[in-house]
Amino acid sequence: MKILHVFIPIFLFSSFLFIACSQTNGIKLLDHEKQYDIHLVKARMVFPDFFEVKSFEELARAMDLADSSQMPDTARRRAAREGLSGVNYFILADTLNPYSNISIFPIDHIVMDKVNAGVYLHDFQEKMEEDRKKYGIDFKRLENKLMNGSNSQMLKLHYQIHHAGAFQYLTQYVVSTKKNSFIVNIRMYKDIDFDYFMAKMSFIK
Repeated sequence: MKILHVFIPIFLFSSFLFIACSQTNGIKLLDHEKQYDIHLVKARMVFPDFFEVKSFEELARAMDLADSSQMPDTARRRAAREGLSGVNYFILADTLNPYSNISIFPIDHIVMDKVNAGVYLHDFQEKMEEDRKKYGIDFKRLENKLMNGSNSQMLKLHYQIHHAGAFQYLTQYVVSTKKNSFIVNIRMYKDIDFDYFMAKMSFIK
């Protein structure tokens, strides 16, 4: 059973050609937090306050500014735009670097049990291998696990991505409740564990 279609974008991996940043180990987050009622996925979520809400247009403009100061080629931003187009997202971006961002979007409802988690992981790995061949990225899976949240089940996938001397970290949470499912994609230049924040998630009507 293929369920690859449920995680439509991972922001095309050509968009990993980001501003270079050295690799770091796990870093403790700041205590400052913000709470968001994300009606798109009927969830109340908490994230560090160095993120701010962005529309897709605002994110593209921020990427424009970052690109103009780093390199003239805007292929990265175009790839991110293509990956986002046609999908309804809630987007948070790092105030200092728009390429560090969180995107949250609904997917077709799935039951996140061990069987579906295994199928999802297999399909995700296949997609990563396709992007390795297509874009020349390298990746290493650091963690995958099933988590039980408040009235939900979550599959966590955590990857280190490497391209042209730059490291980035992708964490994806596939969240499933009795009524709906959604994905939280987190892209960072530091290896930060967001389990603490995901554990604080609750649901709204």
